[in-house]
Amino acid sequence: MAWAPNANVAEELKGFIARAQTEKSVGAVLCARVKVKAYDDYNTKVEATLRRGYTPAEYERFLDSLDIEYYSGYGSFHRIRGHVWFECGAWADRDEYDGAEWWALRRRPETPPACQAT
Repeated sequence: MAWAPNANVAEELKGFIARAQTEKSVGAVLCARVKVKAYDDYNTKVEATLRRGYTPAEYERFLDSLDIEYYSGYGSFHRIRGHVWFECGAWADRDEYDGAEWWALRRRPETPPACQAT
């Protein structure tokens, strides 16, 4: 059975970043690294890196390299992994449960009182 693409890696990432910036005030993207691999063709692999100090043109090239259509449901033929670091110190990575995948925002937890210096 052939699965019809219903998602795009670059569009999904752009949407996640926009929501994180608007709703969570994470600031600008500091850098990123994303890998996409097709299960049905192990020769198909994209590794995209956005280095610190990037220019607007480099950001666009990074997103253009991730312009990949894929089926996002259970049994997907693509595996998407990566990290996006934000200037506030937060980062995002791909999370997965029972075949579903999504970008998840992570923040360093506060140090508990028991760990504070006395």
